[in-house]
Amino acid sequence: MKKGDLILYSAIGLVIIISFMALPSPFEGQGLKAVIEVDGQYYDEIHLAPDMDSKEITIQDESGRYNVIEISQGRVRMKSANCPDQVCVNTSWIGQHGQTVVCLPNRVTVKLLGRGKGEVDIVP
Repeated sequence: MKKGDLILYSAIGLVIIISFMALPSPFEGQGLKAVIEVDGQYYDEIHLAPDMDSKEITIQDESGRYNVIEISQGRVRMKSANCPDQVCVNTSWIGQHGQTVVCLPNRVTVKLLGRGKGEVDIVP
């Protein structure tokens, strides 16, 4: 192998590597998950996908407090709860990194974590 061949093959290899690094990953944007905490402790984790079937998770404690979390099409919401104010139930669907639904009276939190940036709520 001559010196010129080695330089040519190295240049071709370098172009191929740079091309793969510049292309968007087919997995980009995936990896979003809902992390559920009860009373500040880890409860469950569900990986979200836009094509996933609807699923409900019911959380109930010994005192009778309950929350029903609905997961559908890569989004999450608090479907029902027996807390007095119902703020968590009236919160809309969430589906982007950084969004959260919290039920303060029942101490249930659903956080969305994963790749990507959350949207800006307000710019001063």
